[in-house]
Amino acid sequence: GAKDLQVVEDEFFTPAEYRDHFMKVSEVRNEREIEDLLTLAKSLTRKDDPTSELAAEKLVANISFKEFCEELSKMKSGAPGCDGAQVDAIKALSAEGKWMAYRSTLKFLDNPPQRWPEESREGWVIPLHKKGARDRLDNYRGVCLLPLISRIGARIFATRIIEWVEQIGILDENQNEFRKGRSTCDSTQ
Repeated sequence: GAKDLQVVEDEFFTPAEYRDHFMKVSEVRNEREIEDLLTLAKSLTRKDDPTSELAAEKLVANISFKEFCEELSKMKSGAPGCDGAQVDAIKALSAEGKWMAYRSTLKFLDNPPQRWPEESREGWVIPLHKKGARDRLDNYRGVCLLPLISRIGARIFATRIIEWVEQIGILDENQNEFRKGRSTCDSTQ
């Protein structure tokens, strides 16, 4: 939740100023986007189309061990979240160790975030300067470092949403940015 965000301090703004700015920016979107996505998913799932129905079923299916391992293997090394867990440490585990990490992930993701331990709901927002004057908050974007379990879950759900959108064909054919196997250069050729 909003109270759980921690922000790293720098020379221009206090952590409270960053937190307030990023929360204001994200709160406006998050509530509306979640509702819009659910409404869109329901309206686009066509009962007469097996592809559409299968895509919708996969969107809400239980997470498999194979899916967990595939998403884990795609994750890059990077800064750990507030839990201090490193992606490479989980990747280096034996099959049994990965199975245990998978089971732990399911325990979290099968429950609403309000039931997760406090430390698993926290994220660190790191402000990154985009362009322009460094003394203007609008010239920064926040990157949130999540606990590892949350990162894995976010990847799984992002992949599912992307596959769902592609399978039911709701994107315009000219939409090339952020699509696998496509580039914005494709639009100019």
